[in-house]
Amino acid sequence: MGPGVDKPTYLHLRDKGHSFEDNNSVTLSKKNICALKGTYVDIPCTYTVNGYSVQSKEWYRTQTSGGWGRDLRTDPEYKTRVKYDDWNCELRIKSLRLSDSGVYNIRFKTWNSDWISGPSGVKLSVSDLLVKVTTEVEWFVKLTCSITCSPYPRLQYDWYKNGYFERSSSDSILLHKDTSWDDGSYFCSVRNQKNIRSPEVCIGQKCWSITYSHENICALRGSSVDLSCSYTYPAWHTVTTTLWFNTEQYWVEPTDLSLDEDYEGRVEFRGDKKSDCTLRIRDLRESDARNYKFRFLTNQEGGKYSAKTGVSLSITDLKVEIKDNSWRRTLTCKTSCSLSNNPTFIWYKNGQPYRTYGNTQTIYLSNTADGSYSCAVKEFEGLRSPAVYPPKNTRASINSSGEIVEGSPVTLICSSDANPPVHTYTWYKKNGAEPSPMGSGQNFSITNISSEDSGQYYCKAKNILGPENSTLITIDVLCE
Repeated sequence: MGPGVDKPTYLHLRDKGHSFEDNNSVTLSKKNICALKGTYVDIPCTYTVNGYSVQSKEWYRTQTSGGWGRDLRTDPEYKTRVKYDDWNCELRIKSLRLSDSGVYNIRFKTWNSDWISGPSGVKLSVSDLLVKVTTEVEWFVKLTCSITCSPYPRLQYDWYKNGYFERSSSDSILLHKDTSWDDGSYFCSVRNQKNIRSPEVCIGQKCWSITYSHENICALRGSSVDLSCSYTYPAWHTVTTTLWFNTEQYWVEPTDLSLDEDYEGRVEFRGDKKSDCTLRIRDLRESDARNYKFRFLTNQEGGKYSAKTGVSLSITDLKVEIKDNSWRRTLTCKTSCSLSNNPTFIWYKNGQPYRTYGNTQTIYLSNTADGSYSCAVKEFEGLRSPAVYPPKNTRASINSSGEIVEGSPVTLICSSDANPPVHTYTWYKKNGAEPSPMGSGQNFSITNISSEDSGQYYCKAKNILGPENSTLITIDVLCE
């Protein structure tokens, strides 16, 4: 496809069994070929072999590191898209890709020779269709359907406006720049092949837009988030400035977020000055829960735009919610807002991964299950929820400055580490095999202690995940 511009390459073969040179040759009539993505290309090749028949032939792609490339018919990237002509050595590659750009060569052998390959090959360049926009005069723009490689094929094109066929032309059309008549999105395609087309370009005042992928985003405190968006503008404009902001004042240009000391080192513009306006914020804080907007300026008078709406960002932590009934316990990884991007939840027991099946935001345990449990979100495993666990390190102590004498007041104190916090404390006095309940509450007071109160005491701390008893403490009441 496309005319050649260089002299043919001839390949000469020498018969190893004779001292004279046979007139064997291969002719590659084109050294440079330009073709369109999605079409096919024929790389012309002919050969003359005197005296010996060609036993095998292979086309291959020249390796940048040297050495011989793989036969295209066995290469997974090519084997369903290439065809060799049975009568000569012409190569056809179908469904061309941009990655097919490269140098191609042929090698072959006769029954009386080794593999022989030419000193050079054919350079193939694969291009997309693009619409080039130029200002012809003050009121007109010229749209040209172009190809980035050369020598480019001579083609006829169809032009489409807002998805509908507009007209056919050789390669260019002329439009009014500032009238609503020609406002719209345009693309070109190869004549009668709408699937082989350029990206769209926008003409007119209706081209100004900013589109946010999500207008409401919920993210974890300490994580990173991408505020994804795209933007459009008239095709003859060139973007000069892009910025994100979260504080807006009328008649005052907003401040670029990257210059705000609260975001220093935490924001990164990952878009470009063409169509992508994605912003990334790292190490999210509660104070980052704001509304964010994108704005851009161009090289034309009046060329500035920001949408009325923006992205509302909410920040949340993870928390394990517990529900208990008579036969099982339910643990759910909860957030204050619905996390974006359908996250995968991960569970931990005693700090180690806890096996679950599928994307499990909720797990079910028996009422007798012990241990501590926490949850996280995949890719942010370091941002775990606080662990939930039954009481541990439960301890009873006596609030007394010295010996306990009859008639003095004594207070027993129960302490325990638990999450959720302990909701019930119960005190017991050990009387033989069966302890006697004495009272409830974290503190148990005896206002007028007597010798009958002497003995061993302990407390039981309990939360929704279970109870734990303290060790025994001994009260020895002395007579006055």
